[in-house]
Amino acid sequence: MILIIPKTATDPENYLREAMTKHLASKDAYFDFKIQLQTDASTMPVEDPTKKWDENEAPYVKVATIKIPQLEGSILYFVGLIHELTLLFLSVNNTDD
Repeated sequence: MILIIPKTATDPENYLREAMTKHLASKDAYFDFKIQLQTDASTMPVEDPTKKWDENEAPYVKVATIKIPQLEGSILYFVGLIHELTLLFLSVNNTDD
């Protein structure tokens, strides 16, 4: 997975925070959470996050949708938390080089 930082980002290191702050100032945000169920322990080790699982063998299953309502005022703490969770998710799931 390759992340492309928008040229319009004023702070390239925090562009996700910037984008979420701008988005939530005007509308709700929705995030779908999906999982893959392990079908073969030998080809789908849970101990190795660099091993890509075959999506035909283990398709993603949506388990939840999180709605973050439009927010006003100081939301940097909340957006910062989303930013940190996103970075954690990307670091665990970064298997495409």
